[in-house]
Amino acid sequence: MSKLSVTLRKPVLARTIAMLTSAVIMQNAFALPQLGDATYVNGGSSYIASGTQGTLTVSQDNRVVSFSGGGINVANGETLSFNHSGGAASWSVLANDISGNASNINGLLNGNVQVFLVNQNGIVFGSGAQIDLASLVASTHAIDDADFENGDYRFTTAGAGASIEVQGLTSNLTAAQIALLSGDINVEGDIDIAAGDLNLIAGNEVIVTFDNNNLMQFDISEALQTSAGDSVVDIALNAEVSANNINIRAIVSDPKSFAINNKGVIRATGIDIATPGVIRLVGTGGKINSTGSIDASATNGSVEMSAGRIALANQLNVGAGTVSVTIGDGASDSEGRLEFFENMTPAMSSLIITGVGDVNRLYGFANYQVTGLNEGTASYDGIGSGSGWENTAAVSFTNIEYLVATSQIANTLDILDGASISTLIGGGAGDTFNIAGTVAILKGLGGFDIFNMNGGSVTNRIDGNSDGDVINGVFNPVGNAQSGSSDFITSWTRVSLVNEAEMPPVIVDPGEPIIIDPTPFILAPNPSILGINNSSNTSLGLVSDDESLNMPCGHSESRDVSEAEDCQDPELQQLISSLIHFKNDSNVITASSANRLDRVSAYVVNSNLFDKVVFSGHADSNGAQAYNLKLSERRASATAGYMEGQGVDPEIFEIHAFGESLPARLNDSDENRAYNRRVHVELKR
Repeated sequence: MSKLSVTLRKPVLARTIAMLTSAVIMQNAFALPQLGDATYVNGGSSYIASGTQGTLTVSQDNRVVSFSGGGINVANGETLSFNHSGGAASWSVLANDISGNASNINGLLNGNVQVFLVNQNGIVFGSGAQIDLASLVASTHAIDDADFENGDYRFTTAGAGASIEVQGLTSNLTAAQIALLSGDINVEGDIDIAAGDLNLIAGNEVIVTFDNNNLMQFDISEALQTSAGDSVVDIALNAEVSANNINIRAIVSDPKSFAINNKGVIRATGIDIATPGVIRLVGTGGKINSTGSIDASATNGSVEMSAGRIALANQLNVGAGTVSVTIGDGASDSEGRLEFFENMTPAMSSLIITGVGDVNRLYGFANYQVTGLNEGTASYDGIGSGSGWENTAAVSFTNIEYLVATSQIANTLDILDGASISTLIGGGAGDTFNIAGTVAILKGLGGFDIFNMNGGSVTNRIDGNSDGDVINGVFNPVGNAQSGSSDFITSWTRVSLVNEAEMPPVIVDPGEPIIIDPTPFILAPNPSILGINNSSNTSLGLVSDDESLNMPCGHSESRDVSEAEDCQDPELQQLISSLIHFKNDSNVITASSANRLDRVSAYVVNSNLFDKVVFSGHADSNGAQAYNLKLSERRASATAGYMEGQGVDPEIFEIHAFGESLPARLNDSDENRAYNRRVHVELKR
């Protein structure tokens, strides 16, 4: 994201109090704008006031009318209309209040043109305000008259920085579009756009455009200067904001300021199930805080949220809809954070979380499962169907380095084989950590925690928090139960019990191994015991799935053809036993291995001779033994998966993993270790 320029946002509290006091006095002293107050900046307009009705009529698009004197005020029971004389509903008019006082709208605004109501001294919508306009942009930012005449709707604070106060606002017009644009928006009463859309937009400079369907679009090109604790768009505790679709956007400079602070209700009603409601909350550069309710459930709608930090409590409900959340702002050294408070009651089919900060943190879900590099899934009651692991895939996260589980339940926290994450922290209850991949830091905050080392590694430490916690499955532990280390854990602290794992059994070849050919350093069983006269024909895989020697051509244990026929098929001799090699710590099929597997697969499919394909995975001696055992299994599975992709029936597959226990060559050089990183593919009849 490109950097946004930042300009000063002035304090608003004292100004708001003064403005509201002025507004009350004005409502008592003034009503509708008077004829003498109107100045037709670019002509083509007329204004008439009669009793409780005022009407501004324009004969061309993009007309500008300024009101001085009493300014633009509409009392309860009064109507201010904006109309065209034979034009189009897409025509625009700028009604600019230059009276020096806040505008008070407590009555009805209606008409058949797009209205831009601008007052740099503030705008107050009273509890009786009704907006039956096709579109209204109410702004405390300034716009240049010439820009408006040219259709360039660019608004800036111009140093004023007044606020928009909403004590109430309704609209009954179908497809109405209402936008409130300011550096400070306070919603203290209900907003009800029964059949249209609502936009609350806060930034230092905002550009308004209309798309091909005449729908409003907003580009905030400059951020507001804020301080920690500031609230820019604030929805009060007893306020309810409701519309078909709701778009709230603010761009701020301080990451600890509240771009959006919702203590009330934000509700998108949508039109119907086919046209569901959407809530978009964007708080670029700052925080979104919702201790109230966010609701798009009426039509199974959706919620999209984006901010540096997002904290959610109370209710987040989209029915069978979806929620997507982006945390962090993409800037250097920025932190993305999403928190679900424990009183959260979510209801949705799925939740997608993406981190774009330098470091991204996720708090308060249950049963985390890390499936890749800083990505994975989690579960939470109310998201998806069921609970626990039944709905784990309903929450997915990407680029999240720091996970903290909810303390409400006992969690299961998995780092799967091949996955990696920086920090994983349990909740206050007893949690189970299953580590098959890589994690830097594990912490058990409370309860009886169990850390199961399932072939993975902890590169920094485990902190058990001294609650009787247990570590299972380590190799070569050093130290005592309270603190120590092992092959897989750099260090641990505050752990009560450490259980050492048993090494996987080593498969022993029949007889005493001897070196048949010192050049390739191939270890093979004693041929004299098995009655083999030509040991040079033995398989380089050496050991089969049944722990017997792999027999050369002509010595199959069972076959339905004669020995002579068996040996006369050159393709059979070449492909019945194959070695596939891998790069260090990898299970990716190389191009040369793929070529070999293509031939083997085609032979199996076309010949229809074989009722079993055995894959035996091996590793070199680099790394821990348990890790190498897992790595050899991944290599065998990857090889089997490749052949399945070439049309071989997986029903005939057998997969075995031997880790580093059966080297084909001594692990004393890079070349030999590369040879030992292999899968042996055997075709059996």
